[in-house]
Amino acid sequence: MQPVGIQNLSRKKEKQIFHLFGKHISKGQIRYLSGGHLDILESERNGIRFRESRSGRTYIDGFSSAGCFNVGRRNPQIIEALDKALDDYDMGTYGRLSAPKIELAKKIVSIAPGDLNRVLLCGTGADAIEGALKLARGATGRNEIFSMIKAYHGHSGMSLSANGKDYYKGLFQPLMPGFRFVPFGDLSAIQQMVSEHTAAIILEPIQGEGGIHVATDEYLKGLREVCDRHGIMLIFDEIQTGFGRTGKLWASEHSGVVPDIMVIAKSFGGGLYPNAAILYRDSQVLTDFVDHNPEFHPSLGGG
Repeated sequence: MQPVGIQNLSRKKEKQIFHLFGKHISKGQIRYLSGGHLDILESERNGIRFRESRSGRTYIDGFSSAGCFNVGRRNPQIIEALDKALDDYDMGTYGRLSAPKIELAKKIVSIAPGDLNRVLLCGTGADAIEGALKLARGATGRNEIFSMIKAYHGHSGMSLSANGKDYYKGLFQPLMPGFRFVPFGDLSAIQQMVSEHTAAIILEPIQGEGGIHVATDEYLKGLREVCDRHGIMLIFDEIQTGFGRTGKLWASEHSGVVPDIMVIAKSFGGGLYPNAAILYRDSQVLTDFVDHNPEFHPSLGGG
């Protein structure tokens, strides 16, 4: 497959692109990227590499858009599958049934850890985090959510509230109430602070933007025990860590700990189609809530 993209740009054309970006998107974004020498104008992109239009240099894409391109950029197998699907299908309609939607849910369940055999399709990672937190609160009837200091879960209302870095939240106070934060890896802090009001504990098995902090097996097993003892939902955010990024399909598989709810996105769409999902256990408290409240999180991106 031949690479595609912007090729052989003249200096004039390149300046025009940056000018239009500043005019219609953000001058501040250009300044921000330039400060880290990241004002790169991507051209052809294939596999693990992309070309920069100004210099013609080829780069290895170690960033991978924070885990969106785990199977490479413009993976030919995914392109072929999408091309074939577009002959008959579009993005779908939320709330209606379709064979592809059911087949996708069935496939996700077949590769999910443990007994995560219920699926809610969503449009983005933040969208799915919102739904997961709503599911935990709705199913338990509790309000309190424990998240981790330095955690990253998104930029929308509840997902932003679950972030453990003030850098992202300072401009948007007050945020959603009910969130409490504990040090990542500190099991005793969780043990001392959970209460009858605690609905969920949410964490990344490996903190990404928090500094690549890896949860130990003992820590995750301890969280599982705390949640089981107090009827709390354990939520794993595998948006960045999932789909093979750690050597196993899911980062949580290294510990053998299965959460009650798991969120996936980024490479779920193969780097070509934005997609996300909430996976949850077929437990009575969760399934009863969803069956009685089927529209608790309608996501147009989950059609």
